[in-house]
Amino acid sequence: MKLLVYSAVFGGHDSVKKPQFREDGVTYHLFTDVDVPDEHGWDKVTITDPSNNPRREARRIKTSMPLDEASNGFDATLWIDGNMNSTFPVRELVERWLQRRDFAAFIHPERQCVYDETRHIVKLGKDTEASMTAARRMLSQDDFPKNYGL
Repeated sequence: MKLLVYSAVFGGHDSVKKPQFREDGVTYHLFTDVDVPDEHGWDKVTITDPSNNPRREARRIKTSMPLDEASNGFDATLWIDGNMNSTFPVRELVERWLQRRDFAAFIHPERQCVYDETRHIVKLGKDTEASMTAARRMLSQDDFPKNYGL
């Protein structure tokens, strides 16, 4: 299995964590607008003109990468948040969880409703009320169910 592990850090909001394991057949792409030392182990993909909202830019990459041209040639992709790092080899995790599935995600430890999550995003100051109201409206118009999971 050829695996792409990817992350994004913009605007210096998170410190870049070095992958603790380098496995054969696993490529690490970090999308960023900050300097990253080579010894960090990421293949840096420089974004010279990220949106005016660094968190939104990271979310865009997070949700679009599996469909993006940069993921072509890989059998699977794995997103790791910019402020996190795996403390174990990731290949086994991906192979186990994607054995008979096309998608896998961890259960959110605190919330299970995307509508609640949009309100929490505003509370944390990660995005604007107007943007999250528009997101809730779009979800509702598409009949996205409440308490479906994150």
